Amino acid sequence: MKLFEINPYLRTFTADVVEQTILEDRPAVVLSQTAFYPLGGGQEADRGKLNGIEVIDVIERQNKIYHILADDITESTVEGEIDWQRRYDHMQQHTGEHILSGLVLQRFGLNNVGFHIGQQLMRVDYDGFLDWPELLELERETNRVIGQNLTVVDDI
Repeated sequence: MKLFEINPYLRTFTADVVEQTILEDRPAVVLSQTAFYPLGGGQEADRGKLNGIEVIDVIERQNKIYHILADDITESTVEGEIDWQRRYDHMQQHTGEHILSGLVLQRFGLNNVGFHIGQQLMRVDYDGFLDWPELLELERETNRVIGQNLTVVDDI
């Protein structure tokens, strides 16, 4: 179960280990449920801990979410803890990208064709060119929308 889709503010959870394997030359586990968001859609994966062991990557393959670990887990039940600072930063950047891309489409008719959220910066790619005055206008308008402190609704 993808707990991050139900409650993106969830910071801790309990789950059963349903599969153990090796991925990227590291121990990895699949859990009965997880709050860890996997790499995908331009967004880096969550980090955190399972039973105190560092989760160094999270990937989804064939409808399974693999938690790649710094060390083996021997227990059959785990307590998961999300790196909240990283998660919240990603949530803010992702929401900002949706606001910006909506304005770009509305004002200039350009579509978002890709984006990447990183630790230092976010990149958004559009199917056309924006000049400097247009970018400054978009920055002002995006900040105005953010300043309204509107409720964000996630409709999955």
